[in-house]
Amino acid sequence: MATTQKKTNSIKKTAKTAEVKAVKDEANKVVEKPIEVKAKPKKFEDGDLIEVINYFPGSVMMHGRKSGNVYTWDELDEVVEVEYQDIKAEMLNTHSPYIYDPLLIIKDEAVYSSKPKVVKLYSQLFSSEQIKDVIFGGDVNEIEAMLEKIPNGMLTTVRHTLSTLVENGTLDSVRIIRKCDEILGTELALLID
Repeated sequence: MATTQKKTNSIKKTAKTAEVKAVKDEANKVVEKPIEVKAKPKKFEDGDLIEVINYFPGSVMMHGRKSGNVYTWDELDEVVEVEYQDIKAEMLNTHSPYIYDPLLIIKDEAVYSSKPKVVKLYSQLFSSEQIKDVIFGGDVNEIEAMLEKIPNGMLTTVRHTLSTLVENGTLDSVRIIRKCDEILGTELALLID
């Protein structure tokens, strides 16, 4: 029995040695992970000009709260440069229709990235081209999903885009028009000849 005991102890020691060696090998492996270098947030001066896009289907005029400048956009998707101090003042006003409806969209993400509410809002927006792509895709379920998740402030843009498409005959699917009427509370079907 003593001999059997020695063999068992020897086998246990060999197994433990192998486990220790495997652990040491794992510890010695070089793990290559990419180093994430966080860029410093961009600093803006009050007078820096920031490009801002008109997101409203019509003209928009904004009086700068800090500079006193008057900024005007005459049509949808027009870009006007606005002083940073005025944009910052509008972002701080959580009831600003310019930023939170939104009537206007700030092009430079570095300007609004520190405002989670603006980041979330912008992530839900569709461009007028994206709206047209979904509508002309013809899938009523996809249209319904898009219209139900867009922010309330964007509904004016969607209604305008749809009415333009119906009026000029580009959109003539009665099924799609009725679904849009149902969701948006419009009467676009009356515009069909």
